Amino acid sequence: MQTVGARPDAAGPPLSLVGRDRAAAQGKKRDDRRVGWLFLLPVLIGFVVFYAYPTVRGVWYSLTDYSLLKDPSYVGGANYGHLIDDKQFWNALKVTGYYVVVNIFSQTVLALGLAALMHRLTRSVVLRATLLVPWLVPNVTIGLLWAWLLDPNLGFVNHLLGQAGLDTTLSFNSPTWAMPLVGLVSSWAYTGYTALLLYAGMLQIPQHLYDSASIDGAGEVRTFRSITLPLLRPAPEL
Repeated sequence: MQTVGARPDAAGPPLSLVGRDRAAAQGKKRDDRRVGWLFLLPVLIGFVVFYAYPTVRGVWYSLTDYSLLKDPSYVGGANYGHLIDDKQFWNALKVTGYYVVVNIFSQTVLALGLAALMHRLTRSVVLRATLLVPWLVPNVTIGLLWAWLLDPNLGFVNHLLGQAGLDTTLSFNSPTWAMPLVGLVSSWAYTGYTALLLYAGMLQIPQHLYDSASIDGAGEVRTFRSITLPLLRPAPEL
């Protein structure tokens, strides 16, 4: 007996093929590489225009005798030969290295100490926002502010040093203090931001490790040296 509405003569795909196509569709992974390259395209264009091309062009100009009044002429490595014999170049390299050592060392040590204090003592949002304020101040404002604070005659810092009976030649005009002050002022501006990066890395360290160390009787210094520092190394931006 034939069921009403059924069409025995209607041809359809075998059930085995339907199941196979469905399994293949479910097992096929979505390819997002084209979409990824589309999102990266603006960044790549900016990198080529503002970094790669100027770098290649600068290297080419370094191998030429170039002035604004005539076309550049290729001279090979003659410019580098003159650079090696230039005393001002080596002095500038020495001053730059000195600045990097003062800036990076002081900034890293201070930021690491601030991050450790925030992580172990307080996690105040207000404190974190306050640490970020110097980083938000424009560099021109920072330079004017510290030039006024370190003024030999009217500066507040030298006034305090004079009240304490110390030397009041702490200024950017001093041949002895100019470079250390530039490095320390830069550290003051960026220490808070670096501290927040280190603090974010410390938050990723499992709390049970500190609890275990406390149960074993480890102090803060031992905990910092044996747990915080080793596990903080993989943190980004260090």
